[in-house]
Amino acid sequence: MSDQPLFAPPRLLSSPQQERHASWLELFYDLVLVVAINQVSLALTGDLSSTTILVFLGLFLLVTWIWTGHTVYTTRFETDDLVYRLLTFFQMFVVIYIAVEVPQAILGHTQGFAVTYLTARIVLLVLLVRALYYVIEVRPLMRIYLIGFGSGAAIWAVSLLTSPPLQFVLWGCSLAIEMVAPWVVWLRSPPSSELGPLHIPERYGTFTIIVLGQSIVSIVSGLLREHMHPETVTVAALGFLIVVCIWGIYFRHLERAIGHIKLRSGQPYIYSHVPLLIGIVVMGVSIGRVITESQQIHLSLGTFALLWGGFGSWLLAVLMLHVTYESVELRTVTGHYAVIFAGVSIISFLGSFLTPVTALCALLVFILAQTLLETRAHAAHKVRKK
Repeated sequence: MSDQPLFAPPRLLSSPQQERHASWLELFYDLVLVVAINQVSLALTGDLSSTTILVFLGLFLLVTWIWTGHTVYTTRFETDDLVYRLLTFFQMFVVIYIAVEVPQAILGHTQGFAVTYLTARIVLLVLLVRALYYVIEVRPLMRIYLIGFGSGAAIWAVSLLTSPPLQFVLWGCSLAIEMVAPWVVWLRSPPSSELGPLHIPERYGTFTIIVLGQSIVSIVSGLLREHMHPETVTVAALGFLIVVCIWGIYFRHLERAIGHIKLRSGQPYIYSHVPLLIGIVVMGVSIGRVITESQQIHLSLGTFALLWGGFGSWLLAVLMLHVTYESVELRTVTGHYAVIFAGVSIISFLGSFLTPVTALCALLVFILAQTLLETRAHAAHKVRKK
């Protein structure tokens, strides 16, 4: 911003209710992170195994955790001076290298990924130390984060001296400690920890729509690998309709959240997006796989499990979002979602009997049922707000 001083300390937002939209730098940052997520999703495009899926989940959590830390920091503080920008650009460059190292990490060559990820975490620690030094009101809050994130970074640094599988164990311990630290903030709820109901939902909405774009990329990639048979075009059309419904469901939630949700320090809302984003990415990759298998009599077991596992993760996340809103229709919505979960469970036993077109048709039916449910909940919400 042209009116920003070259050097200025971070400042706590004057009020959590203060309206602030995503900056151009934040949107640029999102695009860089999504490139890394795209690289992580490549783990699911080849032969599938339990190990492959665990590697995907682990790398996905680590990459999105970088984005979460930076996003929460920029939500809490007004800062756009040269130091902040340089640190942000440096972290973005590190994330580019993380994207480069992801394929090697998938193959078991983990040292490059470990070094680059630790570097990204150190950048966040520097930002938090800067806030601790300059913003007196947040010092108790920053100490909690610095203890938790600093401990996680220390364990990660130790992992550089090891190799898999011990290295993976240390990575898991590091991430677990860091993900627990924000819940300590949630339980203590110091006044400076409150996040406003505007910026965080908007940031997650922006990030989610970019991740949804990866589903379109998967559809295009699937079509490029196959000839334009009627089955292929049908599967691609069904896949696109599924993506459209996912978009509509999520952004109805977002409209109810922005400006109205009581976030406190934000953990339930933020953590609900973990299975949601996983579900979107997994379903997107699965649709691409279904397109390439559209000429087969039945879907492969791996593709079928991936498709419906992604939907289950998405479904659970949307139900969790309902809980974060503390909405009065929660009991009714929970009952309806239980019916959808039951239907998904029944379909999961029919995988070996479904053609690619039938499998996507069945998924679309469940998505449309969820769309109808969310439309009714959204209409009821609008009536109560009048």
